[in-house]
Amino acid sequence: MAIPLKVTIPSRCFLFKVAFLQNKDTTVFFCFTPINRYAEFSFDIRLFIHKFCIEVFIVAYVDFSTNAFLLGINGKIQVAGRTTDTQVMTKGSGDARMQPLYFLITTAGTDTHSICYEIHQKAKDILDGRKIDPTFYPVIYGADDGDDWTDPKVWKKANPSLGITVGIDKVKAACESAKQNPAEENSFRQLRLNQWVKQAVRWMPMEKWDKCSFATNESGLEGRVCYGGLDLSSTTDITAFVLVFPPGDEDDKFVVLPYFWIPEENIDLRVRRDHVPYDVWERQGYLQTTEGNVVHYGFIEKFIENLGERFNIREIAFDRWGAVQMVQNLEGMGFTVVPFGQGFKDMSPPTKELMKLVLEEKIAHGGHPVLRWMMDNIFVRTDPAGNIKPDKEKSTEKIDGAVATVMALDRVIRCGNDASESVYDKRGLLFI
Repeated sequence: MAIPLKVTIPSRCFLFKVAFLQNKDTTVFFCFTPINRYAEFSFDIRLFIHKFCIEVFIVAYVDFSTNAFLLGINGKIQVAGRTTDTQVMTKGSGDARMQPLYFLITTAGTDTHSICYEIHQKAKDILDGRKIDPTFYPVIYGADDGDDWTDPKVWKKANPSLGITVGIDKVKAACESAKQNPAEENSFRQLRLNQWVKQAVRWMPMEKWDKCSFATNESGLEGRVCYGGLDLSSTTDITAFVLVFPPGDEDDKFVVLPYFWIPEENIDLRVRRDHVPYDVWERQGYLQTTEGNVVHYGFIEKFIENLGERFNIREIAFDRWGAVQMVQNLEGMGFTVVPFGQGFKDMSPPTKELMKLVLEEKIAHGGHPVLRWMMDNIFVRTDPAGNIKPDKEKSTEKIDGAVATVMALDRVIRCGNDASESVYDKRGLLFI
């Protein structure tokens, strides 16, 4: 009986080797060895290969950051990894075939700039009717963003073979563990529910953050003491300025007012490239644009000056990197600007305090969508002493607003509503 084995001519499977080099140790995997040996003695298989000449596509997933390499012959090799170069998928390689067929299989990950995420978004767009491609047949098994990740019905939705190939007791145990340890939630969503997440380990529990969406009234805050945090980032990226108002009494909350700017000319490009609704946020008034293809710092300086006329901005904390000229201009306007280090020493106390205030629901941010997105993006680095700080390099998306909030909160904790010298100016916060 002829077996429809899909291999490339000549009439036998050559030994295909995939070598992964990592940490100076080489592990060689021998793929298709049993088929190769069987083909040597099977006339039917050899005959079938000669007649139909069907080409095999061996899909190898390689993380390019680990110096991996491929060795092999006979077969097209498609490599999908942490890269945005779509040409690596060997587009056009099937043009010589009358009916080429490609299988693209991926599970959810954390890198939304990868080619896997691009294919995933294309599949969703086709399913939702936003795109039409009769040559692309998408099938997605996964939980939607609004689904309850603790619901067994959602588990079944993402795992059609639940109870057959995967025991429901194992999924239930993983869910219970994620409930007790918020750091495991993203891992459960990614691996069990096939959801794309910001990072494997989430620092900010977003359900707790959302509970702090208490209404904020800017006009009602006019004249009150507040402190600012300024994160300029680069001239082509998002600039964030956040005001934090200390509570007036024990029953009051810390109020957060965030402001964001982005260059006007590249907003459409960023929407398509980053899959982030900057244009929607701009129309809703949560994000402002400055003229040109770079951030207009003069516009932001004037905006902050106008805020200073409405609110009693005692201090503005800023990241020393790239802020020299703006700092001089703000000082010329009469603002007190304070340099703020981005290391563990300066960032750890206010970062821990932010988490404490969120868990206690003692902060009000008005549900600002841009700030929420950035809080969800945070990856926190920890040193051996247990100090923490937001890490921009490890965070998969922008966190400028979160960093600005942390800096402003630090000045609030140190100074508060009292204009006199605070003990925290000479020492950091103490945590018990």
